[in-house]
Amino acid sequence: MLIYAGMLVISVCFALLAVSSPPVRRVVFQKSGRELVFYQQNLLWFCTFLPLFLVSGLRYKIGVDYNSYAWIFKSITQLGQKTHVEIGYEWLNRLVGFFTEDYQFLFLLTTGIFLFFMAKGIRQQSANIPLSVFLFITLGYFFYSMNSIRHFIALSIYFFAIKYMKRQEFWKFLACILIAATFHKIALIAIPLYFVLTRKFKFSYYAIIALLLVVCAVFNRQIMNLVFSFVYQSYKGSVYNVYSFSVFNVLLSGLCTLLCIGYYEPLLKRNPSNIIYINAAFLMLLFYLFCGWIPTPTRIGHYGTILFILLIPEVIACEKNPRIRRFYTVAIIAFGLAFLTVMLIQAQNPSIGLAPYQSVFTRTSL
Repeated sequence: MLIYAGMLVISVCFALLAVSSPPVRRVVFQKSGRELVFYQQNLLWFCTFLPLFLVSGLRYKIGVDYNSYAWIFKSITQLGQKTHVEIGYEWLNRLVGFFTEDYQFLFLLTTGIFLFFMAKGIRQQSANIPLSVFLFITLGYFFYSMNSIRHFIALSIYFFAIKYMKRQEFWKFLACILIAATFHKIALIAIPLYFVLTRKFKFSYYAIIALLLVVCAVFNRQIMNLVFSFVYQSYKGSVYNVYSFSVFNVLLSGLCTLLCIGYYEPLLKRNPSNIIYINAAFLMLLFYLFCGWIPTPTRIGHYGTILFILLIPEVIACEKNPRIRRFYTVAIIAFGLAFLTVMLIQAQNPSIGLAPYQSVFTRTSL
């Protein structure tokens, strides 16, 4: 897909320009006697995410949930029907519906919210901003957001809030997660994650966790029947209640785990809060190996794997040998491009629904 490929190239190039631009350099626009002043770096950073905003925000019937979200918008704003969505997303629909009956503006707004928090998170926390932007796109998070709007708004707020987890500022982190949960309640899983990811475990503890997960996998039917007795009754017997095994997520988590083993001490020496990334890598590997029986495991796993777009640049920054750093960078770029290529080849599959790309300018009516 030329549109997606061009979007990737343009965004990464602007990210490279942004980090190389002096922070104090200003750009002045003059019109009708008025003067507007912007910092060049901020403008370039805005341009980094502009192609992503346009591609996602102006999409038309792209993504498997597109029609579902259009129906939800009409149900809330025009028909007055009850829907299954959380209160935050419902009021977002009401806000758009107050101004227009065109649901396309909802996609523009939700895309803007998602990208805003991802952009803030990457800029504030990444050791290599262009590489994190590259991984954000090529590892699929940007593309998945076009299939699951509510989930990725919540995920982006969590990603932004990782800085509070690093600083051990629990109440600020909790506030962000509660806001995220108003868009998708699965964000509440981040609350126990706060206490797990910030702890430094002995390696033997990971073995104990792995053993417990194996036991849970053996008795998965009994466990899920118990769960369905109290929550998620609608998942019982549905397409979500099936065993799934994600080869890509196992490979990605395995790669990050190997990097964490090899650079365990350098990572902690560089910043003790990097234990969050280390735990995320180990636990996500175990999760994807043994927890495929949990409904929608990938959606849950995103709360660990989203940290990899920060972990990988952090590991590379720990390597003192410039040749090895270049090797790692080239290898990661090749890995990301390979996955993106495979994903885009399969993009016409109805279960992905990302190709052929159509924009809102191709539609004939609402």
